[in-house]
Amino acid sequence: MKTLITLALAAANFVAAPAMGASVIVNGDFENGLTGWSTTGLVSALLGSVYADGIGTAATPAQRANTYVFFGGANLTGFNTLSQTFATIIGRTYNFSFEAVDVGGGSQDIGYNFGGTTGSTNLSPANNFSLFQTYTGSFVASGTTSTVLFTNSSFVDDTDVALDNVNVTAAVPEPASWGMMIIGFGLAGVAARRRKAAVIA
Repeated sequence: MKTLITLALAAANFVAAPAMGASVIVNGDFENGLTGWSTTGLVSALLGSVYADGIGTAATPAQRANTYVFFGGANLTGFNTLSQTFATIIGRTYNFSFEAVDVGGGSQDIGYNFGGTTGSTNLSPANNFSLFQTYTGSFVASGTTSTVLFTNSSFVDDTDVALDNVNVTAAVPEPASWGMMIIGFGLAGVAARRRKAAVIA
């Protein structure tokens, strides 16, 4: 009975997990502005056309119609952050990705923290929305919630960083893990059937 309860709890935990491949981030493409996100400093969600028309940054029609988050725009300096807290399962591995580019006039760093996995990347001035770089990584959740945090310090003006497509997805279990799970459920079924047969006899 104890084994059945343990397996049932494991199954419930598994079912409660986010669907494999589905991002647990709310509004990671920023098409709904900054909904779901918290900010400090000068952080804004704007159509690509607003920025492109403002300083002449190269952008295709699709890029002009897309919404991005901009750090340190309007030629202002300061410390800017963008963050979101989301539900996670302790011990589960999550993969993350995001796209960033410096569409201003000077080299700029953007720091990131996904569930404790930190990093920083230097973005060379691109002045072109087609030059977004994709960054990826993973972390193991240590709590029932985790946080993604982006930081950008604009100490000189016109060093605007654009961010898009922030995603966090639960990693697919290894084949061995799937096998053990299936065997566990199978053994639980066999045990239940034997117990029922013994009661009938």
